[in-house]
Amino acid sequence: MLGHKALSADGQRRPDYGCFETWNTADNLVVNLNDTDYPRAGSVVYVGKYGELRMTSAFTRTFSPSFLLLRHSAGLRAGNHAVSLYNLAIERDLNPLIDASTASWDMVSLPFSLAVGGGSLQNGVTIDGNPVEAIQASDAVNDNGGQQLYLYQYDGAKRAEDLYSAVAPQNSKYWTFENSQIGANVGYLMAIPVATDAVTVRFTKSSSALPVYEETASGAKSLLLRQYNLKNVVNGRPQFTYKENMGWNLFGIPYLCSYTSEQMSIDHILYSYDSAARSFVALNSWEGNTIAPFSALFTQTATLLESEELTLDKPAIPLTTSPAPHGLRLSISGNNPAAGSDCVSLVADVIDDEPMDFDMSNDALKMMSFDPRVPQIYVYNADGVRFAHTQTADVEGETPLGVYTGEAGVYEIALTDDSDLDRYEQVILTDHVIGSKVDLKRGSYSFTVDDKAEETGRFTLTFGKLDDEMLSPSFYSPEKRRLRVVNLQGGETIRVYDTLGRQQVVRQAAGATDEFEIESGVYVIRIGQKNPVKGKVVVK
Repeated sequence: MLGHKALSADGQRRPDYGCFETWNTADNLVVNLNDTDYPRAGSVVYVGKYGELRMTSAFTRTFSPSFLLLRHSAGLRAGNHAVSLYNLAIERDLNPLIDASTASWDMVSLPFSLAVGGGSLQNGVTIDGNPVEAIQASDAVNDNGGQQLYLYQYDGAKRAEDLYSAVAPQNSKYWTFENSQIGANVGYLMAIPVATDAVTVRFTKSSSALPVYEETASGAKSLLLRQYNLKNVVNGRPQFTYKENMGWNLFGIPYLCSYTSEQMSIDHILYSYDSAARSFVALNSWEGNTIAPFSALFTQTATLLESEELTLDKPAIPLTTSPAPHGLRLSISGNNPAAGSDCVSLVADVIDDEPMDFDMSNDALKMMSFDPRVPQIYVYNADGVRFAHTQTADVEGETPLGVYTGEAGVYEIALTDDSDLDRYEQVILTDHVIGSKVDLKRGSYSFTVDDKAEETGRFTLTFGKLDDEMLSPSFYSPEKRRLRVVNLQGGETIRVYDTLGRQQVVRQAAGATDEFEIESGVYVIRIGQKNPVKGKVVVK
């Protein structure tokens, strides 16, 4: 019970002998401890999913439970208090298989080390109280009720040695199987080979001699980011690591709660994985982004030494503000909502040197989703290096835009609402296959694919002003049961057909923009008589 005031026979507020106090907080609940309501020494504490236990300035006691369980994405925020824990468990919910060949991956990090295999509820890795066997994704899955876990570590040295690829679009070739030891504050890729229901994996560390987790009242913690860089000489010639491939580390925050990234001592581009959206998210550490508890992060180090020390101050109360937008953000989504969406961001300016020459202190490389259904969008340079964000797109030239579509259907490319639209007079998307030009500031662009496809060379972005007559009409759904057509000259005939070829709408455009109501669904639209603009559109 939360805050249960147990009374013993002599009237003192303490649990009866032979009993212990239990705290079990609700999901999504933040509990602020004070000197009246707090877990007494020897208590058992369970913190609900996405919840948090906070030691505020009103709390002057010692926090010393006999056991602390942090359920999925729950946390303990110590504030200016010291913490020593001898029995700590952390749970992670992992989703079932997407299909027979695709796992629902997550990137996880723990604040303590653990042996893999032979675990128990007292120590180790368990599912439903049973020890977990780590297996590779290619291994046969047992059908005798045994618990199994896909478990991989990232090999930064192997990536640094890759001389054939400036950047790996999908990072599978650098994951290495781990079946013996989980290291403290090291990131791991994990999933379950279960096809039906989500599974809760519990990681438990116990010791009667030394604390399994400690936090001082005021001191910071630090991590070492290793530098991976080739130092080979072959036939008298040195081999150099591509800068896109050097110094990759997958690490975790060494605290028990969410963390504000601007508290890191050195600025870095960070890459987190949103397991719900099934996409990587690029973050600037200096902007105060919130990192979820026990999630793992990619980053690169540019140090010339063997390693770089990253100091992390004690966690503050999470910020509620969002970082300011940087330049433009473009999204891609399809008519299948279950497949998800993706974004790319860029800043276009006058560039004296080669545009989009990778700078690890400002640019974010593109990491493709582990889920092949999720559409992806990115920009890329002349060497084919893909970016999730770049600061050096050429405002006076063309910026190649690449997309990946995981299945057949209608897809939409649009500017997001948080884009810095005032910076650019127009944002022209050119579809070189169809021959269309659309100003994305006026509306989104829809296109159709017949199968899974990787599209490079089809789309480009430009930022110079075009005359209205050079722009092609485009169409999109701004809200539920509404269809908007833009870039019109006025007087064009607009025809809308359902997927069975039945005409649903026919009307004359009265001006540069035409908008009307139509039921939700997928439609074929035809604009004009001579050289008509045609395509599919999804009405929300």
